[in-house]
Amino acid sequence: MEHATDTLSGKKYFRLSGFARTVRVISTFVILGVGGISYFFPSYFPDVKNHLLLQAACVALFIWSNGVLLLMRIYQKLWIYQLNRIGWLAFFLLVIYETGGVNSGYVFVLVVPILTSALDLDLKTSKIVGIEVVVAYALMIFTDPANLHNSNIIFAHAVKTTIFGIIALFMHQIIKDTYHNKFEKEEANKKYFQLLEVDKLKSTFAMVVSHQLRTPLAGARFGMTTLLSSTQAASDLKALGPKILERIVTAIKILNDIFTTLEIGAEGLQKERKPFDLGTLVNEVIQELHDLAKSKAVTVSFLSRESLPVEGDRKILRIPFMNVIDNAIRYSPGGTVTVTLERAGDTALVTVRDTGIGISPDDQPHIFERFYRAKNALHLEPNESGIGLFISRRIIEHRLGTVELASSDERGTVMAITLPLAKSLTTS
Repeated sequence: MEHATDTLSGKKYFRLSGFARTVRVISTFVILGVGGISYFFPSYFPDVKNHLLLQAACVALFIWSNGVLLLMRIYQKLWIYQLNRIGWLAFFLLVIYETGGVNSGYVFVLVVPILTSALDLDLKTSKIVGIEVVVAYALMIFTDPANLHNSNIIFAHAVKTTIFGIIALFMHQIIKDTYHNKFEKEEANKKYFQLLEVDKLKSTFAMVVSHQLRTPLAGARFGMTTLLSSTQAASDLKALGPKILERIVTAIKILNDIFTTLEIGAEGLQKERKPFDLGTLVNEVIQELHDLAKSKAVTVSFLSRESLPVEGDRKILRIPFMNVIDNAIRYSPGGTVTVTLERAGDTALVTVRDTGIGISPDDQPHIFERFYRAKNALHLEPNESGIGLFISRRIIEHRLGTVELASSDERGTVMAITLPLAKSLTTS
């Protein structure tokens, strides 16, 4: 499906993308065909008054149609679709005018804009197109003053306009019903596969929760049982308390990761977009991970050359940098992590380079999949959820950024994240 947004109402309307592509291809051949035949074989259009005008109209429509198509891809606004219809309607009216006006034998071409309007699954818009076409043809009688003095021509034109309007109405309704049925079928298939994905996610969710939470919660229960049954509670609390707390914190982190990925899957990324300095955010993340780095004996350094503002929800965009730098520290015990921030064209580039355990070539194609854990990571940190990198890539790509990875066994990992710079900086 394709959709466009009405900037006034904020309402979206949909079109059948396969039908739209077919119409665009056929339309291009129509323009080239009519213009080419008029230029190379003018005798094939004996009724045309001015071949040069028709050829110029074909060239103008070709430029207009492709220009509008480009604007549609960029802005996806409803009024742009209307511009395309106006161009085509003007072209068909010109063809009729140049081939005899109200006496033209090519009046049937006016059915085309009515039929193609069916690709937009919006009844109100389609009715407007039909009315515009019929009214435009009815007014064509005024293009030649001589017609207004001939009652036979006026009557014949009125009859043709009425018949044309009735035929166009029925043809449009048939096409409309056909493509509405197709649309509903595609929507039903789409929802079916979404339900399958939800069912699969539920099964995976239950499996991960049961597996990942069992270890920390069992450890916490054991510690509490030992503490409650001990005759020396004070001394045992000092020894067991930190271990119990660590296991509870681990369980909470796993739950937070799982709930975050569920929020992401429920389109939780549609947040406010405000400019903020990316260097400040990355530095805050590094400071927050200071205790983890200290416990792992990891040296973390941050190299930032300039202030680089980006746009987005600061809380949401904080997640991928927290996950990536956390991973670099966690899987580089006794090593180093170097974070750099620099400008790369119209993007901000954050590189996280560590000297840790690395990722094997077999694991790398799956490392951004939900719940996936590399084999060597399972041995070093068995209680992680395997959700962090999946969430990180989803968030970054939603903001039109990229996440790339380079790694090898026992030689460390390099993660490169790019985000588009704020518009105020890219235009300077």
